[in-house]
Amino acid sequence: MLCVVVCPTDAFHENIEPEGQIVMDEFPTLEKFYEIDFDNCTEDKENKICQLCLTVRERNHIQDYYKISKECPADCFSISTPIEGEVIIRKNMLHKCDPQGVNLLY
Repeated sequence: MLCVVVCPTDAFHENIEPEGQIVMDEFPTLEKFYEIDFDNCTEDKENKICQLCLTVRERNHIQDYYKISKECPADCFSISTPIEGEVIIRKNMLHKCDPQGVNLLY
């Protein structure tokens, strides 16, 4: 699920049938990489950009974020970078992220 969690274009989805219980704390996460000035935000339900903004806040849709940041009627939406900080690779989870289907030995 690493690709699902970190994909900035939402190209992957979590529609999976897991074998057993999944502990989400074992997977990396990205914080939201947008900022909204709620003091100026109108959340106009009649405006298409506001509607888009309200629907994509829960996922990392970078293409939609870009459109919103350019067309926000209140100019209150901005994108910040998700690529800051430290990346920690958990070796005990690498076998679940192997794109070739071959278990990696560590």
